[in-house]
Amino acid sequence: MAFFEARLSLAGQSPDTVYQIAQIKTYQTLGKLVGETLKSVKPVKSKPAKAAREG
Repeated sequence: MAFFEARLSLAGQSPDTVYQIAQIKTYQTLGKLVGETLKSVKPVKSKPAKAAREG
């Protein structure tokens, strides 16, 4: 997420070119999709170390 936020801040608040506008839209969309994916992923419970070694 930090990557997308950094890219958006580099693009600036008032884009000068069509390329910058497309870049901003792309990073906003990708950031939104990654955020939604991360929210939907459930953490996997890991086995305790001793139980994992035994079996």
